[in-house]
Amino acid sequence: AYYNYALKSDIDASVLEKYKAIGSNKDYQGTFDGRGHAIIGLTAGGSDAANTGNTGVFSTVGKQGKVKNLSVLAGNFTGKDNVGAVAGVNKGTISDITTYGNTITSDGHAGGLVGTNEKTISDSTSVSNVIANSQQAMAGGIAGSNEAGAVIDNSESNSAVAGNTSTSSGLGGVAGVNKGILSKV
Repeated sequence: AYYNYALKSDIDASVLEKYKAIGSNKDYQGTFDGRGHAIIGLTAGGSDAANTGNTGVFSTVGKQGKVKNLSVLAGNFTGKDNVGAVAGVNKGTISDITTYGNTITSDGHAGGLVGTNEKTISDSTSVSNVIANSQQAMAGGIAGSNEAGAVIDNSESNSAVAGNTSTSSGLGGVAGVNKGILSKV
């Protein structure tokens, strides 16, 4: 069974410690409807980043998973592999998302919304600081890597994208590396 969730109000996540991303043990397959509300001040990864794989509000949004109508604001997301304010990896559908004022840092794939996009991101905006933290790292305003067959549609990034080393693998305003489709971005 898949579980669906909806936010009733904004969440002040600044008081949480040692946050464990939704979908850490098993890809999230339900629908998460933010109903226009925000998750504010979440810190994920951090000093435990050496042990984290996928970091974000969600670790991995699964093939049946949907995340929509949500804002993620003023958070700090750090990890070794796939890091994004919404999810480390998206295999499902992410739509109508706003990320603002977050800092996303990864030794792998860093994105304003997701570290790696494998399916669909639409109607979303990102204004964050995205940092590629190693020579192999890729960073993008929406996704660190937009994989083959994946789509980023009708979305916008005004994120600052940077590399902490002189030879990061890929930096881009929308995607650090794009193998998929970018439409109306």
